[in-house]
Amino acid sequence: MLGVLAYFGLDVLVLWTAFLAIHAYPSPGFAIVVMAYIIGALGGSIPLLASTGTVGGMAGMLILYGVGHNVAIAAVLLHQAIGLLVPLAGWRDRLHDPSTSLWADHPPRSIMHVM
Repeated sequence: MLGVLAYFGLDVLVLWTAFLAIHAYPSPGFAIVVMAYIIGALGGSIPLLASTGTVGGMAGMLILYGVGHNVAIAAVLLHQAIGLLVPLAGWRDRLHDPSTSLWADHPPRSIMHVM
């Protein structure tokens, strides 16, 4: 349960800081961003490609809560880009470091060998 709350809180924090990154003035309150995230993320249950339902849902809710059109779309797209690019950057580093590579000469020890 703690992991779910941490994931949710940090993901909403990334969306809120996306407004600060694009210099949105006035920046929406954290409560507005939380509500737009919760309600808008339900759009992710619609089977569309590339999280289109989530992007449209969150941007639409932010617009309904009074955030400007361009600002809402830019912040949500930045939020989605961060969510997609940060894990890719981690994999790039993992693939270039031979000691942690999935294709290392020596496979990692299993739990059975440790016990």
